[in-house]
Amino acid sequence: MIAAKTIAQTLSRTLGEAGYTRRGKTWRLQRAEVIGVVNLQKSTYSDQHFLNIGFYLRNQGDVREPKENQCHARGRAGGAFPDHEPPVCQILDAADDHWNEAEHEELLASLIAEDLIPLSTRLVDLAALKSAIGRGELSGWLLTKVARELTG
Repeated sequence: MIAAKTIAQTLSRTLGEAGYTRRGKTWRLQRAEVIGVVNLQKSTYSDQHFLNIGFYLRNQGDVREPKENQCHARGRAGGAFPDHEPPVCQILDAADDHWNEAEHEELLASLIAEDLIPLSTRLVDLAALKSAIGRGELSGWLLTKVARELTG
């Protein structure tokens, strides 16, 4: 099991080391053309948490701290890393008792450092984001019309 507070602290520590800034339960990586957004969301019905990932195109508006739902490309960590072992949903379930808190925290930090940060730091580059959309790497993500037209 892992405390919900520990999930947020682990995100803050690991994302902070990679240059993300935090406001509430949202972390942002600011770049010249794209802002990467990571948002921690808790289920209303259980101890399950979700990591929402988004990319905001700066040339489409003057939002300095976009919320995840304002992003032009949006997805969840579980969908971004469907083959991750253990499954992302299990790592983000605060009630999961497969591991003690220290092991659970280590699995979460590893997910963030080895999967989430490399993906989001790569895609805050506009050319890389265009390429990922064009290759279908973000299939299953919510893409605005503007994001879909990047490859057109």
